[in-house]
Amino acid sequence: MPSRRETDVPRAGLNPQAGAVVLRPINRIALALFRRFIAKRRLRASFRAVRLAFADRLPDTKATTNVIFYLNHPSWWDPLLCMVLAQRFAPGQDVYAPIDADQLKRYAVLRPLGLFPVQTGTVRGTVQFFRVAETVLARGDVLALTPQGAFTDPRMRPAGLKPGLGALLARLEQRGLSATVIPVALEYTFWNQRSPEALVALGRPFGTAPAMPPRTADVWTALLDEQLTTVQDELSALSQHRDEDAFQIVLQGSRGAAGLYGRWQRLRGFTGDHQNAIPKSEQRAKPRLRANKS
Repeated sequence: MPSRRETDVPRAGLNPQAGAVVLRPINRIALALFRRFIAKRRLRASFRAVRLAFADRLPDTKATTNVIFYLNHPSWWDPLLCMVLAQRFAPGQDVYAPIDADQLKRYAVLRPLGLFPVQTGTVRGTVQFFRVAETVLARGDVLALTPQGAFTDPRMRPAGLKPGLGALLARLEQRGLSATVIPVALEYTFWNQRSPEALVALGRPFGTAPAMPPRTADVWTALLDEQLTTVQDELSALSQHRDEDAFQIVLQGSRGAAGLYGRWQRLRGFTGDHQNAIPKSEQRAKPRLRANKS
């Protein structure tokens, strides 16, 4: 059941231009079923865990106007992961995201879940994106997007953002409207088990402000790229250290090793990660061995 009718009066001080595209309301029943039986199930089966770093940076999205999340786009898994993260980042709120119009035709099942079509690479598509995005923000909903526009390795520097989001922020700033922008870094990596880790890190929120003259779309795009790569670098450092304590678990997935090797580990009492699964007797023996060699 939709949370808000299309005829509601726009909120947050932002009035979309005449001719704005009417958003199809999110079907909350379909979204809940998709999130539970497809997104979460597939993530649990394929990843050891979905882990979140810097959760304390998340503002109260219900008390903040014109909230925009933007993420890097490393993998096919990103949409499913975002379906799960939306519950954590914007609880109880509707989250909309753009998708290429041709792709949405192929995956029409995603339309009632908050995805709206955009004709990429065209002037018409750019205008369409502006109108739909402003409609989303005017209703007090949350906007999420991947401005890289294609799968991009998380080590790529600069991130290579398309100008759409920067142009949107320039438009808002020129109209004296505030927006809170939150960068999110995603990375998928293997640690010490057969299943990979899905790692997420929140960047520091920033936003539009009165500026004379207002910042251009190019300036905004450079700032967006800088803020995103900053949190990507932070996440990369945490990933290299493999420190589970630096993360909160958003979703627990598969654990342990598989097959005969997994059974052999369990028989020997190895229940933790491979690097930590060393009997205490062997752990004590290592210093003595090193001492004898010296």
